[in-house]
Amino acid sequence: MSIPENALNGLNRRNFLVGAGAAATVSTFSITGRARAATAGKVVFYSTMPTRYADDMVKAFQASDVGKESGVELEFYFANGYVLYERAVAEYTAGRVSHDLIMLTDPSLLVALKQDNRLMDYQSPELQAYSADQRDPDGLWCNGRTILTIYGYNTRLVPDGASKTKWAEFLDPRFDDGLIGITNPLESGGAMQNYINLRNHPDLGRKFWEELAAMKPTIVGGPSPLTKMNISGQTALALNNDYNVYEQNKEGAPVAAVYPTEVITASITPMAIVREARNPEGAKVVFDWWLSQEGQTVLRDVNSIYSGRTDVPPLPGTPELKDLNIAITTIDELEGTRDEMQKEFKELFNV
Repeated sequence: MSIPENALNGLNRRNFLVGAGAAATVSTFSITGRARAATAGKVVFYSTMPTRYADDMVKAFQASDVGKESGVELEFYFANGYVLYERAVAEYTAGRVSHDLIMLTDPSLLVALKQDNRLMDYQSPELQAYSADQRDPDGLWCNGRTILTIYGYNTRLVPDGASKTKWAEFLDPRFDDGLIGITNPLESGGAMQNYINLRNHPDLGRKFWEELAAMKPTIVGGPSPLTKMNISGQTALALNNDYNVYEQNKEGAPVAAVYPTEVITASITPMAIVREARNPEGAKVVFDWWLSQEGQTVLRDVNSIYSGRTDVPPLPGTPELKDLNIAITTIDELEGTRDEMQKEFKELFNV
């Protein structure tokens, strides 16, 4: 799967953190105006966002002025990144496209869809609020959801967890034989991005993953089961998404977060309207609302995550992005090394 050079969009930490700061905010009023011209009816959104969050986003959209004015009925379908991509490609190949929007955790997959002429040529007015490293150069896709990969630890099993500050500090024999949980990068684009970023870090590298593999960690398909195992004590530690740890800790579960000082992966999750969308005008309304300040604020509150917009502050009790050593896997890294890294993971972890 090759990508034309002009489609590659290198992601840069500084640009990601501050590049959108000068962007003008598009008002909800203008989105509402566009909503009045939309085609009412169902809009199907293929997404890697778990259903429990998607359901709340649907409710928020339907209750918003934009949702009411447009008459759009938003519906989500959830699957892990690579599984969802294969489903979408199968629909395109068969000529039976049943979705209008798609969001994937591996940005290079959106580049591939663009290259194959599967994305609608639509430039949302909301794009101006996002730094260049969060969107397609031609405006066909944009980061819709930002996820950090951190350590979550069970506070009962790891009472000294708060004293740990580095990834390697948790490579301790007391966590051998399945007590560390990880998400499978063969299934999850976010996990693949984290694998690459830690693999590329000079203080971690392949050695970190070799040592972790020797500890025989528990490998699961997604962050939701990973979180449940961490809470129950089936695992003491989890390389987990930040939002899972944040919200469970807030609800009183025995888990807490460590934001490792060496590096933290910020996975961008691009979204786009597909060229053969059944309700293209309705899809534009959803796309615009999702990327708007209103939509991103709702997403932050619903999903307990950071936003790529600088006018949406982080949740209480979470660090500012500028205070973290954020790493974002570039699209050319993902496209150029994904197969090699997946092969390496299979060999190291015997999966």
